[in-house]
Amino acid sequence: MVYESPSLIVRAVTTEQLLAMKLAAWRDAIDRDDARLLLSKIEGSPEEVWARIEAYVPGAFRDKASYALDISGIRLMDLRSLVEAVLGGDLLTARQWVSDARRERVRWSTLPLPHDLSDRQLTVAAALVELFAQRAGEQPPPWSGTVGGEREPIVLDPGLEEMPRSFALAKAAGPEPLRRRNLVALPDFLEVA
Repeated sequence: MVYESPSLIVRAVTTEQLLAMKLAAWRDAIDRDDARLLLSKIEGSPEEVWARIEAYVPGAFRDKASYALDISGIRLMDLRSLVEAVLGGDLLTARQWVSDARRERVRWSTLPLPHDLSDRQLTVAAALVELFAQRAGEQPPPWSGTVGGEREPIVLDPGLEEMPRSFALAKAAGPEPLRRRNLVALPDFLEVA
């Protein structure tokens, strides 16, 4: 409650309620940035976000709001999937996630702390978020600075250990957010054009 008098009650809306209103009023370019900002404050897949906001969308606007959520973009890049692709050695899929993030103008500085990740996954997530924030000229999100490194090196580039010069280059000059956490990759790791 923001204000209450005998004739007026003013309440602050939740982020979910505000997003529901923004999507229901969707006017493409006018509302896209606002929706992305609000989505950056809400965790979950598009389906989970929709489940949380659907009750706040007037019935006549549900199709429009659902479509607006689908095309809003910010939720298409999934940090968990990126981390899983990297740790699984599937760098083609990882590059696609990074390319999607660039196209969708993901603001790395606002990504929320991912939940339900193993320690190893969280280490890689923090390093990648810092790397991509650095490349985008942004500050990393505060949570990434609280995540430490691995005791044993983790090679993120499959086959790198079998190329002695490249391996030495990766250990000496790989991206700093990765090296600091004992993650080994070449300097141009996951760079996309």
